[in-house]
Amino acid sequence: MTNILVAVDLPTESKQLLDEQNFQVKYLNDTEKLIDTIAGVDILIAAVNVSVTEEVLEKADKLALIANIGDGYSNIAIETARKKNISITNTPTHDAIQSTAEMTMTLLLALSRNVKEGQKICDQNDFSGWSVTGYLGGHQASNKKIGIIGFGRIGQKVAKIAHALEMEVLFVDPKKIAAQTKHELHAKEVSLEEVLKSADYITLNCSANDENHHMITKNEIQMMKKSAYLINCARGSLIKEADLVEALNEKMIAGAALDVHEFEPHFTEGLLKLPNVVLTPHVGNDTYEARNEMAYEAVTQVIKFSKEEPISHLI
Repeated sequence: MTNILVAVDLPTESKQLLDEQNFQVKYLNDTEKLIDTIAGVDILIAAVNVSVTEEVLEKADKLALIANIGDGYSNIAIETARKKNISITNTPTHDAIQSTAEMTMTLLLALSRNVKEGQKICDQNDFSGWSVTGYLGGHQASNKKIGIIGFGRIGQKVAKIAHALEMEVLFVDPKKIAAQTKHELHAKEVSLEEVLKSADYITLNCSANDENHHMITKNEIQMMKKSAYLINCARGSLIKEADLVEALNEKMIAGAALDVHEFEPHFTEGLLKLPNVVLTPHVGNDTYEARNEMAYEAVTQVIKFSKEEPISHLI
C-alpha cells in the first residue's frame, strides 16, 4: 500500500478525494517533525511553506514524489531530490494565476489611489467632507505605463487587466515571447533599463533564482521616475528592502506595495512606518478558488502517479 504523508491542511474536497483512495494516509500537524516522519513515506504532499530540506530528503528512504501545492518550489532542495530520483510537481493552476494577477492590480490601485491614508481617516473618524482639490492626492492608473518584469502566466494576466484599464503595457522577460502573444495582449517588449526609466508602475511577476536575487536595489530605483510606484507580488528576495527603505525616505519614488517580503515571515521595520507603503502578508493566491483548485490538482497528481499514469506540472 502506498504511504502518503500530508504536511499541509487540505481543503475538505481534496481531503475526501485522497481518503477515498487505497492509500495509507498520515496527516502531519507539525512540519518541524517532517524529518522524523519522512522515513517509509512514498509520496509527500507539501506546500511552499513546508521546508523540504536536504536533511529531510536524506532521511527519505522510499520517497518517489513530492506534490507541492503552489506555483513555486523554492522550499524543496531540488538538487538533492534529483540525485535521489524524486519527482516533483507544482500547481500553477488557472485560479492561482488569476488570483495573483488580481492581487498585483489590487496593490497597484490601492497604492495609486492612496487607499491606506483614506482608511486611516475613516478609522480615526476624521473625515471633514468632500473636496474638489484632490483630498488625498491619488492618481488614476489609466493612460499610464505599467512595466511588468516577468512575462510568464501571471505577468500576462496582469497585462490583460492593465490593458482593460487603458494602461500602456511594457514588459521584460529573458525568455522569448511569441509575437502573437504580444499582439493579443497589446504589450511592448523593452529592456529592463527602459522599463525602469519609463514606467509609472513597475510590477515584479517573475520567479526567483540565483541570477535575479536583489534585482532591485538602490541603483535600479534611482533609474525610476520620482512619481513611479513599485509593486512586488512575486518573491521577496527580488528586492533589497534596506535599499527600498532608504530610497523611499529620500523620496526617489512615490511609493511601494509588497505582498512578499525579503525576510518572511518578518517585515522590514522601516517599511512599516512609511505612509506610502502598502503591505500584505503573502496572500497573492490566497483565495478560496485558488487554494481549493491547487490542493485538488496536487491530490489528482498523486493519484495519477500512484497509478503510473502521465502527470502534468512535472518540474
